[in-house]
Amino acid sequence: MIGIKYIMKSELRKNYKLKRTQVEGRRFKDDKMCKFFLESSEYKESGTILGYYPLKNEIDILPILDRVLEDNKRLALPRCLDDRGNMEFCYVDDLSKLVDGPCGIKEPHKNMQKVERFDTAISIVPGIVYDRKGYRLGYGRGYYDRFLANNDIKSVGFCYEELLIDELPREEYDKKIDYIITDIGISRFDK
Repeated sequence: MIGIKYIMKSELRKNYKLKRTQVEGRRFKDDKMCKFFLESSEYKESGTILGYYPLKNEIDILPILDRVLEDNKRLALPRCLDDRGNMEFCYVDDLSKLVDGPCGIKEPHKNMQKVERFDTAISIVPGIVYDRKGYRLGYGRGYYDRFLANNDIKSVGFCYEELLIDELPREEYDKKIDYIITDIGISRFDK
């Protein structure tokens, strides 16, 4: 039997994917969020940024990925290992070297160097919608919840301010992020 939380999350995913495409001034708001991140102490103090290649209707973080490379920081992107929520991060020095992964997302080639240590890293975590307590609703496969559960690492999410909600339904394995960046600023959370 499918649980009520699963149905709620499924409906929320569908609704907020649509709402995200209807946000006015997306390009301007995306640029503001990227600027807030790049000016943050978390970015300045990090040695490695764990990013992801954004899908068409996600917040465009490509300016961040480009800037990481310009600033001579280390950039790593996820590579899906299977369809059970397992992934690894690999270092990337050129975004044009990415390949299409199994989920249709650009990812590092299997021969790229795997990240072994995350002690100076910060992870940009994709999400469809976030709540004001630091929880996110992802795409339902659990890749990032597993990763965050297994690694003590700072994490950040991006969300349009108008799409932040008070509280998402969550389960015991859902992991809270450290801070959310919206088009009006940064909210930090205690874990």
